[in-house]
Amino acid sequence: CRNTYDGCDYDIHLRALGEMYMTKHECQKAINEKLALTKVNKRIDELNDGWKPSKKVEDHYTICYSREFKCIMFLEFENYVTSTKINICKTEDIANQITNEFEDELKIIFNIKEETNHER
Repeated sequence: CRNTYDGCDYDIHLRALGEMYMTKHECQKAINEKLALTKVNKRIDELNDGWKPSKKVEDHYTICYSREFKCIMFLEFENYVTSTKINICKTEDIANQITNEFEDELKIIFNIKEETNHER
């Protein structure tokens, strides 16, 4: 992260791309999220063992956070519909393993400050 932001067109462009931050704290938070996301997605890819979701109907699972229930959870989808940064899991067991194995990283990714419960 650069030390100064002067509002020039280049800085505004970098900020829009998520490559420029106003404070060191904001920059460190983004770095921590990218590192956590990389770690979680790498593990999902290992456990998926080459499987990739397709547009055909098949069960797969995505990890999300419920603000209402204050819990990290995973949901089953029958169609390829997701907007999450976290890779899709092939099975319920993989999704459950990820939520248990990477609780701290998922809290960083979802920007969770309070304690959470694991639920489905």
